[in-house]
Formats: sequence, C-alpha cells, structure tokens
Amino acid sequence: MRSISVYLLLGLTFFQIPVHCSTFFDLDDLNWSIRPTDDFFTFVNGRWLNQTVIPPSQTDWGGIYIMSYNTLFRLKGILDELTENGTSESPHPVDSVRRKLADLYLSGLDEQTIEKLGVQPLKETFIQLENVKTYQELIMFILDWYKKMNKGLLFQFEVYADEKNSSINMATWKVNFHYKI
Repeated sequence: MRSISVYLLLGLTFFQIPVHCSTFFDLDDLNWSIRPTDDFFTFVNGRWLNQTVIPPSQTDWGGIYIMSYNTLFRLKGILDELTENGTSESPHPVDSVRRKLADLYLSGLDEQTIEKLGVQPLKETFIQLENVKTYQELIMFILDWYKKMNKGLLFQFEVYADEKNSSINMATWKVNFHYKI
C-alpha cells in the first residue's frame, strides 16, 4: 500500500512541473476531502462533477464539447451580425464573401420557402437512390455523395492510426453525427 502512495505522490509531483509556463494538471482540481484509496473516481472527478453544469441540450460535456459549443455560438453571432440578427437582407456588396455567407444563412432561416419546396431539392438524389439495387451500388452512391458534398451522407470516412498497430494508418468509416445548439 505504501508503494502505491509513493507512486501516486511522485506522479502528482510530475504533473506540477511547468511546461511552457503552464501545467497539464492542476492539483486544486482534485477533491482532497476524499481519500484516493477509498474512491479514486470521486477523488479525481468530484470537484469537476460538483462545479460543472451540463447544458440540458447536451449528452456529453468536457473540454472538447465546451470548445465546440462555444465555437458554434461565436459562429452564430458572426452570422447574426452579417444579417442584422437574421432579419434582413445583407447590406454587403453582392459578390462579397460576407454577402454570400449572409445569403446562405438567411436561406436556411427562411422556413416558409423551405416548407414550400419540401423535398423537391432532393428529388434527383431520391431518383438515384431508387436505382440502387445492390450493396456495391449503394457504396458507390454514398461515395459519389461524399465527393459531391464533401461530407458523409450516412458515414464519415477518415484515416486514423490503426488501434492495434499505431505505425500504420487505417481507413475508418464512422456514423455521421452533428452537434446541435
């Protein structure tokens, strides 16, 4: 038991060493009211769990989610500023990037036109999908969609290090998901 305490103390001391004027680990984040040998999870995560409010719209929360969430709000603020809070046509010159962004954003907010068009903009895609008869054709359909849209339809295709041999890369398909505000 004593050796575990010594290793834990040495490990915590290591994390206090500053690197580029910052630390990777803050000892103040630990819940010192709990002994690590009694409940290590609460010792390490207790303060964060007690101090963090997870927004009701989110199922996961942490550093990467907070960064993504804040980025989405900043982007929405930029777009709202370009369109005077999404209420009017952009005052920017017609061919400017600002005008193009504002017009795209406003088109997404125009629920009346979206409802009027219904699935009409997807008609060509539905026809192509109806013509798919084999799994090979389905794979080609998904790949063509990916090439056209530069985004996965059902899946995202990415390359990662192989989980069993990190010296090689491996093509990876994963389910497509999006963060929502």
